[in-house]
Amino acid sequence: MSGIFKIRRDNLRRVVKKSGSGGQRKLAEAIGRAESYLSQIIGKNPTTNIGDELARIIENKLNKPEGWLDLPHDLQNVVYNGVPIVGDIETGPLLQSLDDDVLQDLGLGYIAIPAASKKWYGLLVNSSKYHPRMREGEAIVVMTDIEPSSGQDVLVKDKGGEIYCVEFLKMDNNAIWYNTLDYERKRNSIKQDNIEFIHTIGAIAQISELVNSVDETPSN
Repeated sequence: MSGIFKIRRDNLRRVVKKSGSGGQRKLAEAIGRAESYLSQIIGKNPTTNIGDELARIIENKLNKPEGWLDLPHDLQNVVYNGVPIVGDIETGPLLQSLDDDVLQDLGLGYIAIPAASKKWYGLLVNSSKYHPRMREGEAIVVMTDIEPSSGQDVLVKDKGGEIYCVEFLKMDNNAIWYNTLDYERKRNSIKQDNIEFIHTIGAIAQISELVNSVDETPSN
């Protein structure tokens, strides 16, 4: 199971649990779905994943910020209270290697959200070319340990050193297919042998979520 789908499912299950008696019925009413449908996505034996479009609808209905479902909110799975900012979306991560067990603090600040992996990193949005999907001054949370699913935003670096954010569509034997994130939403592709890395973008953080420091380990 893709990591992002499990995180979303776990988050919704916690929403139901915190709602007490009749929690699943209450959630179904809140998001405008049948209770039987909820059983398919968060039941004991789920048969349907929570895709990007449904995730954004649920967040809106629950008055949660965009990307809330994609991030872990179970402290047992959280290793840091924040994601280190290691560069910007124009130049990419300012690191010699992304293969270290723990990404180092470069003094650029943090995104104040719980992180389930020590290899998640943040990049500042310092360009308007991805508007309206991302706005200048915000930051993205990049998850190196979660495989992208169709319709999910990703960060790509090609072997020529170019960095760009796109909507991942599919991967075939020779290429990655994607849509651009600007108003034109152009469909394009890049050969797999020309890709240095492709990382899943898990969330877009607002300016208010950017801080100078965080505790390294979460408190219960």
